[in-house]
Amino acid sequence: MRIKGNHPYADAFPMASEEELGELAESIAAVGLIHPIVLTPQGEVLDGRNRLAACEKAGVEPAFETRDGDDDDYKEFVIGANTTGRRESMTVQIAAASTALVLGHDRRSNGRWKRGSIGITESGNSDSGWRNRMNEAGLILDELGPAHLREVRDGAASLNSKYEQARRQKDEREQAEAREVEAERQAEQREQRAQEFFDNDAAAREWLDSKPEGAFANMRAAFSAIQEEREEIRQAEQARREAEEAERRETEERINRHARYVEVFVTNFGTGLDMATNPERNEILQTCEPRIRDRFLEIENTYLKGN
Repeated sequence: MRIKGNHPYADAFPMASEEELGELAESIAAVGLIHPIVLTPQGEVLDGRNRLAACEKAGVEPAFETRDGDDDDYKEFVIGANTTGRRESMTVQIAAASTALVLGHDRRSNGRWKRGSIGITESGNSDSGWRNRMNEAGLILDELGPAHLREVRDGAASLNSKYEQARRQKDEREQAEAREVEAERQAEQREQRAQEFFDNDAAAREWLDSKPEGAFANMRAAFSAIQEEREEIRQAEQARREAEEAERRETEERINRHARYVEVFVTNFGTGLDMATNPERNEILQTCEPRIRDRFLEIENTYLKGN
């Protein structure tokens, strides 16, 4: 029979180590090929990649048999063949990663393996530790994708490290989704409060009704717009009141200042009258600055003497 290559499900599992292939080749050379190579009707190897390589190494003509089944049958067969009596080089973590690759996303639902999927993988591995490894591999598949499982299969990473990475990513995603849900809930509450505001404020309702249809995407947008407009009006009114208050204070200060001038004038008016008869008049005037002396004489001649 002509072999066309390996079936993808078979390639999901790693090949045996060189040491294991050597031991298998020695066994086949000594006793022959006990289990034939299993092919699909199309000539793809479902089981026996290592036996086929060992036959070539030992120079033994391999025997073949054909398995005609559907996709689920091939999955169950390949997984069972590779996880029952695992060779030493295939650890539980590698076996779980490879099994998850074969099962794929179509066997996952709501973060769990679909009913019966784990049963397929439990050929000789029914313990809870295997279930735990499969659950970890499932989360890696969901969150990180098949490429990360292939890293585990190929020994480039451990299942534990990839699981922790997937768990952190899931936690971050769920937290982001929770924040989004909370943001939507708060938006709905704000929308409801905005609606209640317009229902209970007649002036606001009149303002809203005056706007063209479709002016606002929702009631929250309308509420923000009227609040902004009212804030502008409030600030303008406050600025007007502050300007009026500043003008009032300036007028009051000006009046008080002139009132003090009048008080000083009245208080010192007698002094100006007495200068006419003050025996020291000339000495006092000479002591004053010329402009003050000239201004006093002008006032005295014009107002005090009646000239």
